[in-house]
Amino acid sequence: MSKNSKAVSVLIITFVLLGALAVPAFAAGGATNITFAGASFVPGKGPVFTFTVNGELSQSQLNSGFLRTSTKTYSLYCVQTNATTVKCTAPKAAAGDLSGFASLAGFGSFASVPSAPSTPATPAYCYDVKDLGIEIRGYVDIDTHCQDNEAVHYDEITHYSPWAEQDVPFTYHPEWEEGAAYYFSGE
Repeated sequence: MSKNSKAVSVLIITFVLLGALAVPAFAAGGATNITFAGASFVPGKGPVFTFTVNGELSQSQLNSGFLRTSTKTYSLYCVQTNATTVKCTAPKAAAGDLSGFASLAGFGSFASVPSAPSTPATPAYCYDVKDLGIEIRGYVDIDTHCQDNEAVHYDEITHYSPWAEQDVPFTYHPEWEEGAAYYFSGE
């Protein structure tokens, strides 16, 4: 056998082997690369895990998603939102588990399981906001201002004044004739 025919034989064998390795990847179809992109909490849904993919996933691949935490394994409800994104929702009961392993179609990643954001506390202290009357002499209630801390004499807030037609400082006075409130002095 000549050198040229040996080189051609090696080249043909190389192409055949490469072709044999590539066929299974394309025969299965679907995405060949899935990466974890992040997690968030969606009110009304629960923890949502986002994966980046490089192709269409089959329904069986979408149905294979799961979240394994230290206490339980949860099925994920997964939907491919576009050619490169899959969103998987975990049951609300999973929210707050410190960490878990999120998996989709055999690809997975360790992830923090997001929990519902805490609702801000209702401010405990509310005070009238009084402005100089436009048509009458004296102060009139124009609003209520709520805050987390108790107001002390000479505290200031900025608020719109119909009398001044702009935002101006209002000063807290606990013992004026109109009662404890934030007042605009008109100065």
